[in-house]
Amino acid sequence: SVGHRLGSIWRWYRARSALVQLGIAAGICVVALIIVGQLAGGSAQTSDAKKMTAAERTATFGPPTRASSVAVPPTPAEGGATGAVTAAPTAATATPTVEGESDGDSKCGVERWSVKTLRDRDAGNVSFSSVPAGVNDLRVLAAPRSLPAGSRVSPTELTVYSVTASVVEFKAEDDRDIHVVIADPADASKTMIVEFPDAIDCSGAVGSAHAGEMKAARAALIAAYGQPGTSSFRRISGTATFIGVGFFDVLHGQTGVAPNGIELHPVIAFSAAGAAGDAPPVMPPSVIESTAPSIVDQTPPARANCDPSYPGVCIPPPPPDLNCKDIPFKRFRVLPPDPHHFDGNHDGIGCQ
Repeated sequence: SVGHRLGSIWRWYRARSALVQLGIAAGICVVALIIVGQLAGGSAQTSDAKKMTAAERTATFGPPTRASSVAVPPTPAEGGATGAVTAAPTAATATPTVEGESDGDSKCGVERWSVKTLRDRDAGNVSFSSVPAGVNDLRVLAAPRSLPAGSRVSPTELTVYSVTASVVEFKAEDDRDIHVVIADPADASKTMIVEFPDAIDCSGAVGSAHAGEMKAARAALIAAYGQPGTSSFRRISGTATFIGVGFFDVLHGQTGVAPNGIELHPVIAFSAAGAAGDAPPVMPPSVIESTAPSIVDQTPPARANCDPSYPGVCIPPPPPDLNCKDIPFKRFRVLPPDPHHFDGNHDGIGCQ
């Protein structure tokens, strides 16, 4: 009948519509899977590209570095130099670490180079009235928990010490400092280091306001013991007086180092004991309490390391050639041949 046929057509139409809808849904799923696969592949390629970029950076600039520090027992902090830590007079052997990167002011040295050459921001706060001290007095100072790269540890690194000690050995280091090991005269096992920077060729030392003192002290050391070697330490002997600024170094196996890393660095005055008595230290004016007349007119016995052309003061002979600005003395007696040419007008008085 017509009704039966219309019902059959309607059922066929509904079945066909369902199949069409199922096909559309399947197509959508396939398209979605394709899109997801493409996105995943692009992400992997991006990751690989990033990895390759990092590898290229490593190949070009080297592996990345990071700062590291070693924890050490703290010491009490007090006021003083910028970023400074007080070193109390108690025994300590902790190894300090340097804060931040190197100060960058160096042709010869690197670590804390501006502090070693009196060009740091706290150099103007250093007191140049020297304080007598023994090797063991300095060895028992507490090591600071950290060392600022471009400033000083108060009060030790703001103090100039005068130390009379036995000399043991010395060597010219890679940074051109002369490294001298000294010992307590009463106990040769108690040693420390004193350092003489090169104020002729090394930036930092050359530009220091105290380059003249450093240069004269180094010249006096070489006049007393000769030029040190660069490959190994050479044994020396005798007693000498060193005047220099307190300095804490990081312990890294240095020859003769004190347990707390204390040094005199730089040495700004030096005198070695001679057969005819001790020659007076060549010291900066701020260290000397002068009571001499305006013109020194006395002729002491011959003294080791002092040029006889300058009888009233102790000035080492050349080399190097010194100028008036390199020495702390003014208006002193000059005799021929005047190897440093201090008496320019030949009136017998130097550096007027």
